[in-house]
Amino acid sequence: MTELLNTQLGQYHLIDIVGRGGMSTVYKGYQEALDRFVAVKVLSSHRDPQFAARFKREARAIAALQHHNILPVYDFNQQGDLLYLVLQYIENGTTLANMLGRPMQPVTALRLTSHVLEALEYAHKRGIIHRDIKPGNVLMPAPNWALLADFGIAKLMNDNQRLTLANQIIGTAAYMAPEQATGRPIDARTDLYAAGVVLYELVTGRVPFDADTPMAVLTKHVYEPPPAARTLNPDISPLIEHVLQRALAKEPSERFQSAADMSAELLKVAGQLEQQRQSRIQMTGLYEIGLEAFQQKRFNDAVGQLRKLVELDPDNEDANELLGAALDAQGREKLEARQQVERLNQKPSSPPAASSKQAAGNLATIRLPQIDDIPAPPKPVAAAQNAPTTPIVTAQPLASSSTQPLPEQPATPAIAPKPTAPAPTSAASTAAAAGSNKSVIIAWVIAGAVVVALIVALFVLLR
Repeated sequence: MTELLNTQLGQYHLIDIVGRGGMSTVYKGYQEALDRFVAVKVLSSHRDPQFAARFKREARAIAALQHHNILPVYDFNQQGDLLYLVLQYIENGTTLANMLGRPMQPVTALRLTSHVLEALEYAHKRGIIHRDIKPGNVLMPAPNWALLADFGIAKLMNDNQRLTLANQIIGTAAYMAPEQATGRPIDARTDLYAAGVVLYELVTGRVPFDADTPMAVLTKHVYEPPPAARTLNPDISPLIEHVLQRALAKEPSERFQSAADMSAELLKVAGQLEQQRQSRIQMTGLYEIGLEAFQQKRFNDAVGQLRKLVELDPDNEDANELLGAALDAQGREKLEARQQVERLNQKPSSPPAASSKQAAGNLATIRLPQIDDIPAPPKPVAAAQNAPTTPIVTAQPLASSSTQPLPEQPATPAIAPKPTAPAPTSAASTAAAAGSNKSVIIAWVIAGAVVVALIVALFVLLR
């Protein structure tokens, strides 16, 4: 094909090449009227009127497809001997083929394939078979959003005219159904076989059949069973293996009978795998918690967590082994606790009465300080010692020489002693008295402590 860069094709200015194929070249174009970028797919030059008729009929059909998983077609036309389609432009042009090279996460692969099947279901209901399902025809505007493109070689199911050229097989050998490879009639189930090959490649990292030539690949599709996917990727779930076996059946009657049925089955398996993944996360958490509790000798907690894990996964050998060890440790712990309680409750060998009497005897031998033991304060100096030394004069009877009594004289009253204050107590005497009082208090405190100790001992013995 002549290079068309920087040329005008209708109202579209071609400014860059996006991709090349065996039958077409895709350009990035600019539409000035709507101020937008578009993808312009220019088919290889064909002067055959049959090819042009086929192209125009299919272009009208696919332009009518409006689905969120189908790349929209804006326009189609012919300029000279050039036929072209105008489609939505996807920045960077990432396709599902760019995500290959290693097995994809199974749930992601199932969901992306279901997007392709939803697009096929929409097209099949409108009488259109894609005939060239492959990762390169699935655009990826986002990591979790697939757009099926390139219906350019589709065949109308209700078209009675044979528009394909004689002996020409349209499609890609690696993804082609047996009936398509042998030129037999095709229907919607032909696309489902190709979708199954795409899923096989996503989860294993390779196509089921490979050979040096396209014809050798087609021969394997017709006559050889596909290798079990789990032989290429042991991590694949048996649920996915079952879906692949049905999708890649040689006979169309043994496959899924509609894209909707296959999509529903893939989403069901994806949900089951997601639930299993969540269960594995839960089981991993239960095992880690149980192991930590076992290591910390919290055997009751360990047994509780590990029992939950064994209920979820009875065949988990590590969980069963650790649960057995935790149960043994739990039993030993309970036995030791029971023996300790029995030792505490065991009665002493000597009679309790003798012990009580002995304790009472010990109590009787303790002499508590008495009130009389408090030393008396020093006596004050007698008042007579401090009395004045002046003698007391008293009246004396006089002897009389005669019998005549003498006149009576008034008696002189005795001089009363002056009252004196008690002598002050000395400092030494006061200190001695205070020390004596402290000693008595200390003695009482010690005695009280001894009594309490003996009462506690007696209580313990009587238990």
